[in-house]
Amino acid sequence: ITGKFGNQNKRKVTHMDERLVMSLKVLPNQPYGSDVHEMYLSFVCGELEVWDLETGDIFNPENFTDKNGEPKELSESTIRNILNNPASQLLIEKALRGRMEFYHEQMPHMHRHGGEFSLSQITMDDVDLPRRMKGGEYVHAYYAYDVVSQCRIGLAYGRDKDDALVVGCFRDMFRLIERNGWGIPAGIEVEQHLMSKYKGGFLKAGEVFKFVHFCAPQNSQEKYAEALNGAFKTTIAHKNHEAIGRWHNKGARRVDQKKVSDSSNHTWEDRKYYTFEELVADDRRDCEEWNNTLHPNQKKYPGMTRWDVLVAKINPTLRPLDKLTLSRYIGEKVDTSIRRNSTVRVANADWWLSGPEVLEQLEPNNRKVTAYYLPDEEGKPTDVFLYQNDRYLDKVRPVVTYNRVMAEQTEEDRVAYTEQNKVLSHFSKYLNDHAIGKVGTGTPDQPTDDPEEELELPPVELSDNLPADLSADPESDYEWHSGISEAMRAISDM
Repeated sequence: ITGKFGNQNKRKVTHMDERLVMSLKVLPNQPYGSDVHEMYLSFVCGELEVWDLETGDIFNPENFTDKNGEPKELSESTIRNILNNPASQLLIEKALRGRMEFYHEQMPHMHRHGGEFSLSQITMDDVDLPRRMKGGEYVHAYYAYDVVSQCRIGLAYGRDKDDALVVGCFRDMFRLIERNGWGIPAGIEVEQHLMSKYKGGFLKAGEVFKFVHFCAPQNSQEKYAEALNGAFKTTIAHKNHEAIGRWHNKGARRVDQKKVSDSSNHTWEDRKYYTFEELVADDRRDCEEWNNTLHPNQKKYPGMTRWDVLVAKINPTLRPLDKLTLSRYIGEKVDTSIRRNSTVRVANADWWLSGPEVLEQLEPNNRKVTAYYLPDEEGKPTDVFLYQNDRYLDKVRPVVTYNRVMAEQTEEDRVAYTEQNKVLSHFSKYLNDHAIGKVGTGTPDQPTDDPEEELELPPVELSDNLPADLSADPESDYEWHSGISEAMRAISDM
């Protein structure tokens, strides 16, 4: 085959011409087609110098001549045809646009379909509530959606977009799961911005969630929560409130903005300002309405709301709720110490150890421990777990007090009294079971202590006024008695 086969000698516009024209088009000022035509003619005539920014090589006009050696003159329509070719437009857009703009407008995207079971995957994202507070500030919200049912199962609000907002959303989601007796969601997809710090711990695959996916930065179309946020805004929020939309929208979703003439020329007048509490209350009501609205796929779920789908389609393979692990990662942390070998102080309340056996796990001469717990809606502890230097020790239970005034004691006081006596009985049994045996000491030739000799102590008599069950066996469970003498109280305090 001759070497002339497949070359571009017969083409008026060669591949080199096309690359030069497109390179001129992607200059930082993004010239029009007519300007590109003028620059091309100036270049081939030797009036304009063009060089490669990457290599520094200067383009030679002699490489852009016709068969007679004359500068190749391309018409303006030819230049436009080169620039308007679809393949050329793709390359030009790649060179001119930023990563996010090109990714969303030109790049192919993944095509997916939904799942079958709720809580199989959670998708999370933050949003700024569209209406503003005084001063132009936004309320920041974080939502957790169930992918299949589209229900919002976790809500958190704050004045700042920070870690507290993320943790608050997780806590709210797991409180809902605990109330309904569901398991831990199998998978989760999250953003990079606020979640990347949890990659090695809470959001490590298999630690809490079996499957974890971090979406690419600024890739909103990958994260399903973005689409659900948009659907919520254009349906429920737009129906219930004014000023929900964009200035560039058309029709009912357009929001007009009025510019204020001042020195900066960048101030816009809002219609109305709201308080933080008003915006949060409105959004919570909207979320409740969203969850109880018919699921958009009525062909698959006829007559069922999003909440109905969530409850009816729970994935049967979910792991049970693990509050121990959750408390460690997203719970409150309190440094405390063990008091009187029996209690710790957490959140301004006393908590019983499960028993004196916990003391055996402590380091020598170290009673300091760390308590972790998940707070409820009011911020109060639920289950409290103790650790010492990242080693789990115990799950403690609250100390329930009883009324010392006998005339005012109720049934709850009697139950609390009995429970506390059980703690003391358990403690006394532990002491008896682990009592240190007595030994004698001395030299092999002249022992100073006779192991046969017993130490005599004066007898101690218990008062005859004590109830029989208290004076007989300190290991037995105590029962309630209508009156508590000082002797009884002293025994209880031992």
